[in-house]
Amino acid sequence: VGTAAGTTGAINLKGTTSGTAILTVAAAAGTPTITLGTVTGTANVLVATNALGTNPTTVTMSGASGLYTATYSATTTLTLSGGGLIGSRATFIILSSGTTSRTITFAGNVKVNGTLATGTVTAKTFSVSFVYDGTNWVEVGRVATGM
Repeated sequence: VGTAAGTTGAINLKGTTSGTAILTVAAAAGTPTITLGTVTGTANVLVATNALGTNPTTVTMSGASGLYTATYSATTTLTLSGGGLIGSRATFIILSSGTTSRTITFAGNVKVNGTLATGTVTAKTFSVSFVYDGTNWVEVGRVATGM
């Protein structure tokens, strides 16, 4: 296994035909590349959750797929900066706070279906998903729950 910047390595898993193997790559290590040879059965690649806190205004996209969580208690413009690998996905889980409707406007290199209004129910959860097309983060889905 490579340990220094710019090196690569291999991890070989032997001895079992079932079970779970977990490979964790620290965020500071950059964008991980995982190549799967012949796979029989199911292979899942999961991404880390990035907690953005309350009322974030800018998210620097890391280039890899990711899950981002945030709570909004004020009307805010959320700017996505940076690109990704073509086909990278990003999903934002947004939680409303308070009973006053807040408007979240997406800005930066994004193509969206408009602003997101949180409504007047506290703790309402929204999911907004994007895929990177090489130039922009394009919205591919939006769901509201807890109405």
